[in-house]
Parts: sequence; C-alpha cells; structure tokens
Amino acid sequence: MTGYPTATSSISGHLRNFVSFNNATGVLSGTPAHGTAGTYAVMISATNAANTTIQSFTLTARTRPGRGT
Repeated sequence: MTGYPTATSSISGHLRNFVSFNNATGVLSGTPAHGTAGTYAVMISATNAANTTIQSFTLTARTRPGRGT
C-alpha cells in the first residue's frame, strides 16, 4: 500500500482457506481447491490518519475446466 500518511489495510467477508491477502502490497491471491468454486462477498478497507476507504466486491472462484466445482 502506498500513500501518506501510511495506511493499514484489512479484509473481511466470507473468505475461503484458499484466499490470502497481503496487507503490505494489497494483493489478494489464491488457488481454489476442489469444491470451493462460487462467489464470495469481500470488503477491503484502508485506513490512515486522514481517512478510511472501503471497497466492496464479489470474488468469483472457478476451478479449471474438467475439474468440477
């Protein structure tokens, strides 16, 4: 994360074990495991002394073709 003053970030929502969030870079990553395909509501917030910003979105997890859900 960049900006001044420096922000701290957090993530909330119904996240599965395959999802990780790097607070330092703001990168959300992961590989869905068998049986975890679906949509998940996620909210990421960044807070510093000046403000708090919240971004809500839907994460869609898919498995590779031929692998099932």
